[in-house]
Amino acid sequence: TVYSNANINGNGGAEINGDAYAVGTITPEIWNLYVTGNKYPGSPLVEMPISDPAAWSQPWKDAAATGGTQSTNCTLGWQGGNIGPKKYDCNLILNGGGQFTMQGPIWVTGNLTITGGADLWLADSFGSNESVVIVDGKVSFAGGSEVHATTANPKGYILIGTNSTASDALTVTGGNQSGIFYVLDGRANLSGGVNMT
Repeated sequence: TVYSNANINGNGGAEINGDAYAVGTITPEIWNLYVTGNKYPGSPLVEMPISDPAAWSQPWKDAAATGGTQSTNCTLGWQGGNIGPKKYDCNLILNGGGQFTMQGPIWVTGNLTITGGADLWLADSFGSNESVVIVDGKVSFAGGSEVHATTANPKGYILIGTNSTASDALTVTGGNQSGIFYVLDGRANLSGGVNMT
């Protein structure tokens, strides 16, 4: 199920396996957006769960910074490994097919790009609990890269939140994404057969 305080637009056969709620409009079907449940354009405005991202994210930023700050060598590749808790005072790029296991909260002061088949996993030690990636800039997933939950029952998830107000604050192209993506004031763009759980 999808909720938007603005519009929901789709193209190229996009599908929502649930209901669609939008304060504005919802793209008509006919090769654009298929909704398996009900569509509710003109829905009432609902306050977002995190209405003050600065206040909400500061404790997570502080927790990430306890692991130190990295401002150089911010492109991590095929070797993968454990990441977090840590503050990345740079643009963080995960690529080259690397498998990265998140051990604690992460704060990225620039942009976060996960591409080239790189995957971000939440360590199974979290069980059914969550951890957070706070990004002051934009977030981009592409090239078959994915975010993964724990194997616990119920699962623990990574919440990736961006403070960007850009029209491409979040871009997810392809992949099976098992995480929570939060964009308060920007725009989220999903394409390329992405499957969101």
